[in-house]
Amino acid sequence: MHPQWARLREALDDPASDATRLVSRADPVSALFERGDCAIGLLPLDILDDLLAAYVRAADAAALRRFAYVLIGQDFARHMVFTRLVDALAVNPAREAQLFAVRLWMDLGYEDDGPRALALVRELCRDDPDGSAHVLLGYMTHRGYGVAKDEAENARLQAVAAERGNADAMFELSVLAYNGALGPRDSDAAIRWCRAAADHGHARAAYNLGAFYATGDGVPQDPARALEWYLKASAAGHGQASAMAGIMTWKGDGTSPDAARGQQLLALAESQGVDPTPLLEEAGLP
Repeated sequence: MHPQWARLREALDDPASDATRLVSRADPVSALFERGDCAIGLLPLDILDDLLAAYVRAADAAALRRFAYVLIGQDFARHMVFTRLVDALAVNPAREAQLFAVRLWMDLGYEDDGPRALALVRELCRDDPDGSAHVLLGYMTHRGYGVAKDEAENARLQAVAAERGNADAMFELSVLAYNGALGPRDSDAAIRWCRAAADHGHARAAYNLGAFYATGDGVPQDPARALEWYLKASAAGHGQASAMAGIMTWKGDGTSPDAARGQQLLALAESQGVDPTPLLEEAGLP
């Protein structure tokens, strides 16, 4: 037995093991699974049962969430352990864990869990100070997951969440207005809600606002303001915004030309998962 796995088993066998000990013993084993040790036969898949047991017993919502992403990354989202993990998230006392369970069921297309997801998120809407449950129920209504598809109801739910300061809801209202989901396109409302979400630190909203100013779509074209919002989105982790800001900075679009700074932003875009090559080619840059 691998030493790390043996230490995990030791912690599981000890009734006195607390959450900190269980998670600290489970995380290194999870890392072994994530790097592919099970895939190449260095460890048996039995470790997944022990990992789940440790994280569930610890009742650590953040650890359960991390383990879910590990399983998804290793293409184990249809494995029985993953199903049990989402069940554990759904009954975890932490609100964020329950919301994450609903999101996983919906995003991964677990249609049989639709009614359960709907009941859970509706219960969470009863006490929803930050609007996050209303946002999620709105997404479900938009997609028709567990409930009839209804864009007007989605907009109503997002408006409730936006009133509670939820940036995701503000961004969704911007998208609905821009796409004309409820009638003719309303560019003024789209810009207003996009700006509100961006002011609340929403990365995609800041990127969209930069694009509005870059193209003059709904606002006067203003490269300097476009770059300002692209840089804000970049700082919030938006890779495409980093790439756009890099091109603009290199060329001097909305600012003084600065090739070195532009290249730094393009390198940042790559670290954020975006390949800037097509933009470089389009801009005629080396």
